[in-house]
Amino acid sequence: MDKNVEAAANLRLGVLKSRLENNGFNCIVLENAEEAKELIRNTIEDGSTVAMGGSQSVRELGIEEMLCSMNINFLDKNARSKSEEERNVLRRQAFMADYYLASCNALSMDGHLFNIDGRGNRVAAISFGPKKVYLFVGENKIVNNEEEAWTRIRNVAAIANNIRLNNDTPCRKAGVCVNCGSDVRICNQFSKIVKCFEKGRITVVLVKGSWGY
Repeated sequence: MDKNVEAAANLRLGVLKSRLENNGFNCIVLENAEEAKELIRNTIEDGSTVAMGGSQSVRELGIEEMLCSMNINFLDKNARSKSEEERNVLRRQAFMADYYLASCNALSMDGHLFNIDGRGNRVAAISFGPKKVYLFVGENKIVNNEEEAWTRIRNVAAIANNIRLNNDTPCRKAGVCVNCGSDVRICNQFSKIVKCFEKGRITVVLVKGSWGY
């Protein structure tokens, strides 16, 4: 990367970090996936109960795979061997977890967090329940304002996730959100978090580069 472009990107991350902290969030800026994994290894104590939202960012960073090998109670609702009923039990148990790991669909430069969800378990757990929440966010998810956040979520994140989940939704054919009424629509629960009421409960981990959708 050109050194001037890199300097500008670092300045932007610094401004965003300051604004997030002013809004009551913890914020950490990391260089790469190895630093993200090291953060979790050094943070989560043996015996802790850990849950995870449906986060492609956490998977791409290698954190989900690492959790499976740690000495913790990992509420792995993504395990293919589990039935839908078993996964729903784990989704509810996640609200009592010591740590909840996920991402944001978009993060605005004024330090606000934006997410959509299908069932609502992920946005609910980020807002309330687990003792500590760690959100891993790549630079690709940073936008200037709320309008850009919802546009990104509807026309980038939602479509990519529908493709990943093999959902037969109209946006997969149109290439843009059409505000559909599909039975498998994943844009059902909308969340905007402006401030962290319990200061420091949510840590936003900004990882340089592009991660997830």
